[in-house]
Amino acid sequence: MPSARPRVPPTSGPPLRSPVAAPATRLTLVLGGGGLPGMGYLTGALQGLGEAGVSVDQPAVLLGTSAGGVVGALMRTGIAPSEIGARLLDAAHTRIPWAVNRLASYDLVRRIAGAAWVVQRAALRVPLPPACAPSWLTGGLLEAPTDLLGVQLCDPWPDGVLWLPTVDLVSGRRRVLGLRDTDRDTIPFPLAVQAAMAVPGLFPAVRIGRELLTDGGVHSSTNLDVAARRTAGPIVCIAPLGYDRDHPPPLGRRLLRARFQHRLDTEHRDARDGRRPILVIRPGADQVRYAEPNFLRGRNMAPLIDAARAQTLELIHGPTGERFLANWAELHNPSHDASRRATTKE
Repeated sequence: MPSARPRVPPTSGPPLRSPVAAPATRLTLVLGGGGLPGMGYLTGALQGLGEAGVSVDQPAVLLGTSAGGVVGALMRTGIAPSEIGARLLDAAHTRIPWAVNRLASYDLVRRIAGAAWVVQRAALRVPLPPACAPSWLTGGLLEAPTDLLGVQLCDPWPDGVLWLPTVDLVSGRRRVLGLRDTDRDTIPFPLAVQAAMAVPGLFPAVRIGRELLTDGGVHSSTNLDVAARRTAGPIVCIAPLGYDRDHPPPLGRRLLRARFQHRLDTEHRDARDGRRPILVIRPGADQVRYAEPNFLRGRNMAPLIDAARAQTLELIHGPTGERFLANWAELHNPSHDASRRATTKE
């Protein structure tokens, strides 16, 4: 690994416009999954939000799924999106630690069988007795990471609300770590992040008590519905696995993302109640062409981060972003709340 870490290159020229004035009230930030390319898109979009005047450093609630959980965990430990992007440029050139390269034949068969079992459990999600989930059937073809982009996580959990969606392979149910008051005291923080990014078949599932947890992306690439039900303020959702219908990618890429797009559309539609401002940021054709279908590779990381930043700046300064900020300010205007109550009484 090089001694001097490369920095994320800035876009050519200044931001599209001067920063807008975002309301002071903190928001709920939802970060979706998408592997290494997804992390690149997230960090670029986060940088664009910050440059546009929308503070994302300390959101009231941060919900991160899969790769979004990694970015969220790093942000909660005090690492800025620009620094995360710089570390991603290093990781894009790091060799993948395939566990199968150095295993004896028995261990290799056990890992492959375990990976297959985890994949089919993640797909079926039918409840099982705990005895039917033995420890040897929790394998993955990759070693569980010992750090996040060079950052060694440790207990206790960092300050600030952090929710990490997972799926319990025993019960088949979604389990959001950090949502229960007891999670921060009973679940080690590094183990929670490891469970949140345990892609079925690739990384080993994580056993916590009687639960066998894997990546929350099995349920949804963003889990936006959790934030919609559990919070009351504005929401910014960055969804690397969706796509912008106004600037769609080629048909093949759209088909690969169709399942994630449909789920996101459903969650977004259900979350809108006519009052809450929700901004969903999805990559367009210019961003998707830099995001490789292989989510373990990030050869185009620098242009992807740069394209996501530029796209987000343009979105915030456009009609969609201006409407979101106006609704956000109106939502937290006391006179608006009073008029709403008066309308309800009538």
